Amino acid sequence: VNGTVREELIASKTSEEIIQLATKLAGQSGLDIIRLRKPFHTDNPSVQGQWHPFTNKPSALTVQGPRLQPQ
Repeated sequence: VNGTVREELIASKTSEEIIQLATKLAGQSGLDIIRLRKPFHTDNPSVQGQWHPFTNKPSALTVQGPRLQPQ
């Protein structure tokens, strides 16, 4: 999108991996990731937590802790 060129080796990848890689690269802008800061300060921050792009998205992976082994 911004003229940045990125090369990826796809010779040893399956067609599914190539599709995933193409989808990932199509969604990237090519710009460096920087931290965004608010131009203001509040003494009473939100108790709801901060918003991020995955706030309302369903999780694709189920996070599980280590399973306890029976003694």
